[in-house]
Amino acid sequence: MARVDRTFRLFLVAGIAAVLGFVGAGTASAHNALTEISPAEGASVATGPASVKLTFDQVVQNYEPLVTVTGPDNTRWESSPIAVLNNTVTTPINPLGPAGVYTIAYRIISSDGHPVEGISTFTLTAAGTGTANPNTGEPVASDSGLPVWVWIVGGIVVVVALTVGGIISKRRRGELDS
Repeated sequence: MARVDRTFRLFLVAGIAAVLGFVGAGTASAHNALTEISPAEGASVATGPASVKLTFDQVVQNYEPLVTVTGPDNTRWESSPIAVLNNTVTTPINPLGPAGVYTIAYRIISSDGHPVEGISTFTLTAAGTGTANPNTGEPVASDSGLPVWVWIVGGIVVVVALTVGGIISKRRRGELDS
């Protein structure tokens, strides 16, 4: 019987330590952060840039990044392909048209697997001769899904709970030998 108590205590302590380890760990802040954008936020440019360049503090996963450039008349000006190289995402832009505020919206997959998105604007001070992109797909939308780590922690908690529950159940039925 002493062996059962010792085994039970061992599993109980291990389970509590695992749960406290996750609870006390706090939130990891490993999401990528935009460190530089070209054209710069709020910049005024006389001629349209040939591309948008986003630089992040960490490597970006090359998994369907999305960059859109929307003009003052809600038309789209980005082109393709989007290039990802380490921590830099570059998107070509068609020659711009009307003068006014252009919005850059982006969504990338962070090095930790979470989506990171944002918006920046710049102003074209002199009208260009370009024509808007006929592809006017949906704008960047926010992700409402749960992060992967929530599912992992949940799975660990379930496994620990089932293990402890099984030990307690066997102990109560007296099925464990000393």
